[in-house]
Amino acid sequence: MGVLAATCVSTLVVNANTSAVTILLPAIAEDVNAPVSTLQWAVTGYSLVGAAFIVTSGALGDVFGRRKIFIGGLVLFIASCVLIALSDTQTGVIVGRCIQGAAGSTILASGLSLLTVASSGSERLKAVSLWGAASAVGAAAGPLVGGLLVDSTGWEGLFWIDAAIAAACIPITLRSIEESLDPTRPRSIDWFGTVLIATILAPLILAVSKGADWGWTSPGVLVCLLVSAASVFLFVTVEQRSQAPLVDLALMRNRVLIGATLGILIGAGTINGLMFVVSLYFQDPAALAMSPLDAGLATLPATIGLVVSAPLVPKMAQKAGAATVVALGFGITAAGFGVLAL
Repeated sequence: MGVLAATCVSTLVVNANTSAVTILLPAIAEDVNAPVSTLQWAVTGYSLVGAAFIVTSGALGDVFGRRKIFIGGLVLFIASCVLIALSDTQTGVIVGRCIQGAAGSTILASGLSLLTVASSGSERLKAVSLWGAASAVGAAAGPLVGGLLVDSTGWEGLFWIDAAIAAACIPITLRSIEESLDPTRPRSIDWFGTVLIATILAPLILAVSKGADWGWTSPGVLVCLLVSAASVFLFVTVEQRSQAPLVDLALMRNRVLIGATLGILIGAGTINGLMFVVSLYFQDPAALAMSPLDAGLATLPATIGLVVSAPLVPKMAQKAGAATVVALGFGITAAGFGVLAL
């Protein structure tokens, strides 16, 4: 239970923090005297750095110990929360969020690794399903929590509370989780591969984030996509020759793994993207001009849907099959987006 509590709570906090920041941006912008458009780099920077660290942190856990890296991620997350809460400039907020991107990716990658090592069979399926549910609920609940805190404690309250919860996860981890690593893996890190992971994901995320502003056929977007594509080719070449590859390319032949990974990517990406867009739209004076609290409350239906459906997913998967449940989930998601587009 300890490993499940530490990993699920930390995942929920990381994802709630990520999505809550969009609700906080107007309040933060007012306090630090910066335009919201500039502070959006606090969101983009988080994603860019997080993308670069997500694979590397998993490799570090395999070599140096998963529990050790997980705790390191928690400590870094706490430090970033304190830095942001104490910042009175846009630079401090953006730098803090970039650090938080590295910390969040480390917590997510190491936490999932700890969870899979500590369980097997149907218990592993249940544990990973709960972890995924905690991630989704955190992403959906973040805007509501952010809106409540802006009107009560101020925007800094979110980061102080997140720091306290992350700190509480450390003793739980130390008491209930045994250290584990991969004894068959060489004790070296593929640093070249690490750099290439960053040059694959960072330009891609930048292009997707700024495509609407720069223009999807603008030189900036095209260069980002070209760099990302070239880095994929170099990464495959490097990994084939590396003695300690970051990614076992043989896994690319596992269709179940690839499908599950894409499913998580699409599901989490659509939820986080939706919350980002609607949180700013709700508060935009030219749109609905809601208060932070009202904007947070407006996202409540998504939170309720996730909370109600999440416990049902493992049972449905056992009865109807995981593929059927995933397909049903994507169908409902597509219908929801269709309604929003009308």
